[in-house]
Amino acid sequence: MSVEPESSLFEYVHLPEHLAAASRPFGELAFQLYRSLPAGTERAVALRKLLEAKDAAVRAVLLSRHSKDPAPSLQDRIVAYVAENPGTSTMAMAEELSSDHYLVFSTAHRLMDGGRLRFSVGERGCLLWFAESDEDVAAEASDG
Repeated sequence: MSVEPESSLFEYVHLPEHLAAASRPFGELAFQLYRSLPAGTERAVALRKLLEAKDAAVRAVLLSRHSKDPAPSLQDRIVAYVAENPGTSTMAMAEELSSDHYLVFSTAHRLMDGGRLRFSVGERGCLLWFAESDEDVAAEASDG
């Protein structure tokens, strides 16, 4: 007997809405196939091909969005967030940006190495802000 794809591969509730919209019809059809077709080689083939089609549909959405309006990188999102929320903690930023705290912290650290982003450690964790001027950047460089 041929191996069927796991039913979890057709789930879509965890996806962002634009990807879930592309994936949902395939997930619903897969559920119907699991219920209505007898188990066997042909059902496995049908489900595998449906999974391939679902993956291609999701990739099509990803590629079309990327070519038209690429999503901002995490680095760009961090810069924008800190600009709007000076003194923010990396933990709060990770929560707001729906990202892993370590990933936010390490990306912010790379921004610190590159210039104007500064941080301090306080009761709320690592706090981030931008230096006010080039003189602030030069003064901090000479202090270090």
